[in-house]
Amino acid sequence: MSVAMFCFASMDGMLRHITLELHPFQTVFLRSVFGLLFLGPWILRTGFGALKTRRPGLHLARGCSSVFGFTLWVVALSLVPLAEATALSFSMPIFAVLGGALILREDVTRARWLAVLVGFIGVLAIIRPGVAIVQPGALAALAAACGFAASALITRRLSATEAPFTVVFYVSLFMSVVTLGMSLPFWRTPSTEILGVAAASGVLGTIAQLCLVRAYGAADVSVIVPFDFMRLIFVTIIGFLVFSQVPDVWTWLGAVLIVGANTLATRYESRAGTRRTGRK
Repeated sequence: MSVAMFCFASMDGMLRHITLELHPFQTVFLRSVFGLLFLGPWILRTGFGALKTRRPGLHLARGCSSVFGFTLWVVALSLVPLAEATALSFSMPIFAVLGGALILREDVTRARWLAVLVGFIGVLAIIRPGVAIVQPGALAALAAACGFAASALITRRLSATEAPFTVVFYVSLFMSVVTLGMSLPFWRTPSTEILGVAAASGVLGTIAQLCLVRAYGAADVSVIVPFDFMRLIFVTIIGFLVFSQVPDVWTWLGAVLIVGANTLATRYESRAGTRRTGRK
């Protein structure tokens, strides 16, 4: 999980660097296509039979939500400091709970609703509407979190029948095709340096996704969730060293509220589940 968080943070720093030269749409395309190419050796080793799926509709839905979320995420990275965008991305579980309850009709515990409320307060602490001007980049980060939440809900359904590599392959393929069309009107020939950074971001992003899937399969969610805060620490270091960005106290306060509430709710639900099954 620590490796996944470091890879995600490093990828975000690279994406921010790429947007200094290229349009966010082209940035998303390059990251997606290099991530897809990174999966090539796996396809050659296992054969195309491993890509067979019984749920093409869900893969399409996940692709759409991923294009929406990741494109807005890169837009956010180009407009606001890395730490602020990352702190706002922690709101993803809030939207996942709302989506699960309203759309999938999932049961939500009181602890989880309390976490949603505290998390929403954390979001308000970061963007401070009425006190500071709400930046378009902050709104883009929140919209991206909605897209990521939708993708997470769909992935939960896909994981019951699909292998992790299959899920990652189809979303990478879909994003590569769609964002190619989106980026053509804004296309600029990237420099050799930018191509190298884009290739690295694609590799790191794919590694992070695979590590994340493996972590959720190897450990309880209550153990994994707190590690997400490490991403904020990593991006803060990268933002300071590379872009001279220093997050304010409100960003840290909001992040602590969001991650802390989600962590406590997850651990409470885990312990409650353990008591119901009679395990110690």
